[in-house]
Amino acid sequence: MRLVAENTAYPIISRRHLSVLLLIASALVGCGAPASKEAEDPQHLVGKTIYRQYCFSCHSSGINSAPRMGDAEAWDLLREKGDAELLRTTKEGIHPFMPKMGLCVTCSDEELVAAIDYMMRESVNVESG
Repeated sequence: MRLVAENTAYPIISRRHLSVLLLIASALVGCGAPASKEAEDPQHLVGKTIYRQYCFSCHSSGINSAPRMGDAEAWDLLREKGDAELLRTTKEGIHPFMPKMGLCVTCSDEELVAAIDYMMRESVNVESG
């Protein structure tokens, strides 16, 4: 049986070949890259968004002594302070270096925690705690 009309420029594929191609294609669907962190954890996406909008300018370059994103040693020291202390200093700021709320004056505590967790995970590859 032909799957393509004879008067077209497309090649003729037998049912057997089509079945093999579909089998291979369906097997490859599960072979993709692992799911992103955002897909696994919506809080990660919130943290990433807050970081990009408010934290990036200082924490990507280390301006004003901000711990740089990816500096595992600096973030490991901060992690030792605990989540409550990190949230407190983020909300109050660190005069004269870090402004209150990291300039995200409309952020909730949950959003600030998400941003802290995002920077922590991306820097030391572990969840804060």
